[in-house]
Order: sequence, then structure tokens, then C-alpha cells
Amino acid sequence: MNSIRILLADDDLIFVKLTASLLENHGYSVLTATNVNACTRALKNEHFDIMMLDMCYPALQDGFGMLEDVHENYPDLPVLMISGSGHIPDAVSAIKNGATDFIEKPLDSNHLLIRLERLSDSIKMVKEVHDLQIAAIGMKGTSPAMVTMFSEIVKAAKFDCPVLITG
Repeated sequence: MNSIRILLADDDLIFVKLTASLLENHGYSVLTATNVNACTRALKNEHFDIMMLDMCYPALQDGFGMLEDVHENYPDLPVLMISGSGHIPDAVSAIKNGATDFIEKPLDSNHLLIRLERLSDSIKMVKEVHDLQIAAIGMKGTSPAMVTMFSEIVKAAKFDCPVLITG
């Protein structure tokens, strides 16, 4: 079973229902957000491995405002931008603004699943490397505080400077 959690943010209710069903049938865990408030709330309260974001998200004129917010506040969350227009400049702009990938509506199911599988593989590899780095530290612990501390140690290990850990 796929343990990848996806936040699907789009205001097209039919698209959301069909896409969520497709993804769930392929083992993904999907939470949908059909408006900006629901999307913001979901990002604050839950963990997601991938976000699928409509480029024409309501109340923002476009999804780039939400993309900027996600990129700033959740820099490790890959964002797959979705567009009904399919213009090349939109795709380039999405990638330049922090999107991981870009896909056009109507979605080709196989194409979407292949892209998500690639993202999933990448996420799993990053997690494995991170777990190996934690194991190399030689410390053990599973509480949220310890997991956070281990992540901070891994980040600090990239620099050649002394670090004091207190607690």
C-alpha cells in the first residue's frame, strides 16, 4: 500500500472527485481542498507528501499566490501545478516559482500516475537518506521532539562549525 499523502487543491468539484477517486484506487491517501481556506487549514493541520494545486485557484486570481505561500512555509513539499490552459509560459512560470512539476487538464490518468510515482520514489529516497543520516548519529528516539532534533542535527552537520545541543 502506498503511504504517500496528497493534498488536491482545486475548485472544480467534478475534477476533484474523479481525480481523488483515481488516486485512492492506486493507493494514495488524498485530502481535497476546494477553496483557499480549506487548503490553508489542511496545510497547517496535517502532513502531506505531495500537493496538487490548480493554477486558477479561486480568490487568488491564480494559484501562484498559493504556490508562493507553500514554497515559503513548506519548502520541502513538492507541488504539482495543474492547468486547464496548458500554455508553455504558464508551465515555465510555475517551475520558476517553485513548482516541482506541471500537468495539463484534462489529465491523462497514466501520465499523472507516472509523474506521481516518480515524485513518490524521490520522496522515499530522500526519507531513506535522512533515516541513514539519523542512524549515523547513533542516537535513538521516536518522540516528535527527538525526530525534530535529529532533523536539526542532520541540517547542522552540513556545516563545519561547533553545535551545542541542550534540552
